[in-house]
Amino acid sequence: MKNKPEKTFAQLGYPGRLIAVEGIDGSGKSTQVYLLKRWLEL
Repeated sequence: MKNKPEKTFAQLGYPGRLIAVEGIDGSGKSTQVYLLKRWLEL
């Protein structure tokens, strides 16, 4: 007897996103992440 698979986050209405921020030291990655976070929270 097979068990029914559990629902994924997407099926529950919680789709995820992966955002990668790359750059050399001192290029402003932290600033860009901060600004992106503020924009996404609007």
